[in-house]
Amino acid sequence: MFYRFKPETGILKETFFAIVGGTSRYTYGMWHPPLYIYLGSVFLRLVPLAPENSHLLRYFNLVFSIGIFIGMLLLSREIYPSLYKPIFLFALLFYALNPLTVRGSVLIDYNATLGPCTAIWFVITYLYGVRKNSWWGLILSTIVMLFTSLGIATSLLLAIGLYSVLSPLLDRRQKIGQAIGAIIIGTIFFILLFYAFCRSFQLPFSQPFLHNFARAKSDKDFLSYRQIPVILDYLKWYTYEIGLPVMSIFALLLLRPILGTHHPQRFLLPTVIIIGLISHAALKANAYWFPKYILFLLPLLFVYIAGEGLSLFLATSKSQRILVGAITFLLVTNCAVKSSYWIRYPGGTLYDKGQQGIIAIAEALKAATDPGEVVLCPKDVGFFAGRKFIQLFGAYLTEVNLVAARIQELNVRFVVAPLYLLNTNTEMGKFLLIFALP
Repeated sequence: MFYRFKPETGILKETFFAIVGGTSRYTYGMWHPPLYIYLGSVFLRLVPLAPENSHLLRYFNLVFSIGIFIGMLLLSREIYPSLYKPIFLFALLFYALNPLTVRGSVLIDYNATLGPCTAIWFVITYLYGVRKNSWWGLILSTIVMLFTSLGIATSLLLAIGLYSVLSPLLDRRQKIGQAIGAIIIGTIFFILLFYAFCRSFQLPFSQPFLHNFARAKSDKDFLSYRQIPVILDYLKWYTYEIGLPVMSIFALLLLRPILGTHHPQRFLLPTVIIIGLISHAALKANAYWFPKYILFLLPLLFVYIAGEGLSLFLATSKSQRILVGAITFLLVTNCAVKSSYWIRYPGGTLYDKGQQGIIAIAEALKAATDPGEVVLCPKDVGFFAGRKFIQLFGAYLTEVNLVAARIQELNVRFVVAPLYLLNTNTEMGKFLLIFALP
């Protein structure tokens, strides 16, 4: 039986509950336009998964990763036609070795692959439409982008709007008005299609919009001067996560189009990157202190760095080329060293750096418990162990009475908890240590 909760009443995330035997619950994931979720559900129907073969879900992300790589090649050719092959190879190398890319690659989420794929193809179809006066691709990519993420879409549309104001000042041949018209048409089609989809399946059309804009509405300092320190803090954090050497080179390369180029297209990528970073910093965009929401900018960033860097290298004298080459070598080495941790030690959680041993703990838990037994543990451990579990999250990390009641009610014999929770002098830490004594 399905019970519907309207998001207008204040419930923004858990919209639909499926009650089976009075206990289980299922949500349709309507807190953003759920393209990734429903594409994933189709994949799971075609390739049924269990904990022992869950690694096959990586192939779902691989499809979008291939789309990113092809997009980087076409974007390089669109902006740097005479050098696009070596630019693409350098951009792909930087992208593949970047620590944030490597860390994001383990994330089964639209932010990791579908988001970057959608973003880079939106930029490609925009540039192609301006050059060829052909707008069907831009209309389609706008629809797909909006079905993927309202956050990514907002950043890209803000960037395109700013670029549309600036580019005619550099080249009056730019057909910006028609491009904006194509984006508006794509947005209208998205609204109509999403409304029809929601009506057909009795889903709440308003929920993604309410959920995505609730963050901004709840921040009383949003769009005020008092938010500037917060934006700067988040930009500093994003810079650290992407890599200080990478962002330093990006900042230096910004001087090249400003001072020396007459190609308006070369302003588009830095405009998208800067607006994307600032807009997400303004929204304090993070997930458990993992900046997954800015992953969509990385392919664009590295195409720009590779394109401007190689162009600068070829335009300099021999002695200057040695300096540029040395900087490039140091950049690649820095990325490789930092990424090696995530390559050599996979298996941490999606968001928390350094958590290891999940598979080993899950195997030990599976061996020590019966198939129908309930355990209290992180969801990763419960999933890989193939056991029914209460997720050790939220109130279960702090409310001793709640945990004690559930342990007694479901006859829980095993609790898997992180060391920091056991080592802290809190009521929950003390309770779990007492629970472990028998």
